[in-house]
Amino acid sequence: MVSLMKNLVLHSFAGIELPEGVSSALNPGDEVNYIQLILEAVIGLAGLAAAGFIIFGAYTLITSSGEPENIAKGQKMITNAIIGLIIAAVAFLIVNFVIADTPMP
Repeated sequence: MVSLMKNLVLHSFAGIELPEGVSSALNPGDEVNYIQLILEAVIGLAGLAAAGFIIFGAYTLITSSGEPENIAKGQKMITNAIIGLIIAAVAFLIVNFVIADTPMP
């Protein structure tokens, strides 16, 4: 599997010819689309993690029993998760804007 990925990367991005009988999953010019797909997946996972932290922060707030330390901890977790969610959304917009304006070879 590793050698297949190595050959794929060498052929697709470095222009090195593949050995006979080895094919590439990428067509010439598709590199930008695959990079966009990977970046969107990573950003989506970051958004999913931020949503999980919002839920966990809310759980911390609910189960804090009025302790100021746990209330502050839950509030800070929710605040940081919302900031992370905003950053992920902005990153998603930037990636799509840059990829849309990238000329295809």
